[in-house]
Amino acid sequence: NNDGTTRANAVLAQLGSPLEGVSVTVASRGSSVVATVKGHPRQLVPGAAFQITATARGPREQFTAVPQGFGNTEGSGAANSGSGGG
Repeated sequence: NNDGTTRANAVLAQLGSPLEGVSVTVASRGSSVVATVKGHPRQLVPGAAFQITATARGPREQFTAVPQGFGNTEGSGAANSGSGGG
């Protein structure tokens, strides 16, 4: 998912990530989306190198069209039969 990867990289750039060698992957799997960020923290202790990985999952947004036309009794003459000059 190129759009998700681009957005994730933009957020990391804004935050001033303390990670180096960052990689971001975003994948759609069925009705969910999985984003994974990997990177190496800046080396504070000589010889101590390790990788940090964070993964987030969430539902894929799905947009549905709103039906056009009248709903229930809208536009029906029967719906307003009780109203009238009184």
